[in-house]
Amino acid sequence: MKSYAEWLAHWGAERDVERYEVSRQCHARMWARRAETLSAFPVWELCLGGYWEENVEEWTTRWTNSGGRLFESTRMLAAKWDPIWTRLGTTFYDGFNSPHPPYAKSSCACWSEIDDDEAIVLGVITEEEYQRETASCRPREPISEAQRIALVQTLHEMEVEAHALGGPKPGASREERFLHRRSREREEREKSSRAYAHRAEVGQREWAEKNAAFRLMEAVEQSLKLQADVADLARWTWLCDSVRRLTETRHFDAYENWRARAWLASADLHKIAGDAVNELGCLEFALRLNEKLPVKRRIKALRLSL
Repeated sequence: MKSYAEWLAHWGAERDVERYEVSRQCHARMWARRAETLSAFPVWELCLGGYWEENVEEWTTRWTNSGGRLFESTRMLAAKWDPIWTRLGTTFYDGFNSPHPPYAKSSCACWSEIDDDEAIVLGVITEEEYQRETASCRPREPISEAQRIALVQTLHEMEVEAHALGGPKPGASREERFLHRRSREREEREKSSRAYAHRAEVGQREWAEKNAAFRLMEAVEQSLKLQADVADLARWTWLCDSVRRLTETRHFDAYENWRARAWLASADLHKIAGDAVNELGCLEFALRLNEKLPVKRRIKALRLSL
């Protein structure tokens, strides 16, 4: 990934201003509406490198100097109500005095929302903090026992359905749900990695086969050019087999000129074999594929001789 200076040199200052403004507006909306998603996603993660490679050590130092804690070595996680978000934009010389990203001109960091299970299991917030800060998100009016039972039953049915689709088991704890999601994410990454490796292998094999077809076509043409008659049975067999494969290969489907050259080589073989009828057929087919081939006089002569 490019550095900020390389990105700026490539895209220009105008694009940088545009990128900054889009990021500022997006995160300003997230900041203004943070209470709406507080119950489901009580924590933000500051993620680096959205557009260019950022100095991880620099930002983790800024993070810890602002009073933040690191989780899983380098993850910068904090509750949405944590004052660190304001400190990041006001503590350092290049800050924008803003409680949301971007926090500096050379930064393309962004927020990623973290759900309550992961936040509590990792220790970013406690269960007590979560219940206290999200109390306003829960209904204030008491519900009847019948309503409570109906809600519990609905929740159980949803958990059973989710489990049938690959989710955690019904009644799983926060830690179990978190570990299950981590396991699924790891499986998805491994699956994606295998799929990418397979596509790369198939693409490389396809390229090698296509390249071999083009090189074979050149070899056949060179062989016929150097020696028009075929006295060697092994060479004749190789030429016939090669031309057959070249006229049938799918690698020439997008290259009609090369396909025409293959049929022209086939016509030359039929000429060597003394088969004027098939020679004519091959020449006419090659001409339909490429009208610029200099074979019209040869076709005319063959028609007159038949």
